Amino acid sequence: MRITHNLMADRVLANLWQTQRSLLKWHTQGSSARRVNVPSDDPAGTMSILRYRSSLSELERYASSAAEAHEWITVSDEAIMHLQNNLHRVREIAVLGANGSLPPDARTAYTAELEEIIRHVVTIANSSYDGRFVFGGHETTQPPFVQDATGVAYNGDQGEILREVGRGVNLTINVPGDELFGTVALDAGGNVVGGQGVFHLLARLKEEIEAGNVAQVSALLEDLNQVQELVNNYQVKLGATGRRALQVMDQVRDVRITMETLLSNIEDADVAEVTMRLATAEASYRYALAVGARIMQPSLVEYLR
Repeated sequence: MRITHNLMADRVLANLWQTQRSLLKWHTQGSSARRVNVPSDDPAGTMSILRYRSSLSELERYASSAAEAHEWITVSDEAIMHLQNNLHRVREIAVLGANGSLPPDARTAYTAELEEIIRHVVTIANSSYDGRFVFGGHETTQPPFVQDATGVAYNGDQGEILREVGRGVNLTINVPGDELFGTVALDAGGNVVGGQGVFHLLARLKEEIEAGNVAQVSALLEDLNQVQELVNNYQVKLGATGRRALQVMDQVRDVRITMETLLSNIEDADVAEVTMRLATAEASYRYALAVGARIMQPSLVEYLR
């Protein structure tokens, strides 16, 4: 085989190109701190990297959803706690109102206090989180409860608000406001003519204490027991859902740490190895340049001389 000058030049350039390619590979890994920068670096590893990143993105979405669910439930739970505190005071007033010897001025004072409690409970029922009302079902953009001369009306619906915290796992994070707080309807004279739940009970109790109907006030104590039991049941249900949201957040955090470790094992570069190989590639490139320069230095004119 005849060794021509062009053949030598091509071989020298080809060898330099391979050395440059190796140098560029280790330089890229060193500067990016990643072993896999393009799919050709590790085709099988690239597929695993894509799967892990997709799973991490999904986990991030579940974690965000669980965190929002927990915050929503916390706001709802605090509202129910305030409602319970008011109902405890209502019970005290009802027990006192069932006393037949209660003087008229005391009845007037308790009636006024119950009126204030009703207004306060309306405020509680219109609690909001991040600009959304938590007790209005799907109607979250406007206050679900409105109080006027005709009573307290509910403008929400019974829609469930769901948050996906896992594949096929949805948490119901809201409580139907009309079931928890109820409504009350008043006639032109302010007398109770309809309704149900907390608001109906408060309005009835106010009306009977004001009228001095001791027997009716005593009878309403049993209704108060049922209302408090209903409120307690909703709080227990919310508490269980809140704990589930926290469990999901903890589980997602643990799985994410494990997955990020597996992703790092595939994707990240070994700094010590990259440093060593980069130094070796750089030395090889410099040596290849020196050798190539010596081989390609003689020209045809120098050969003829």
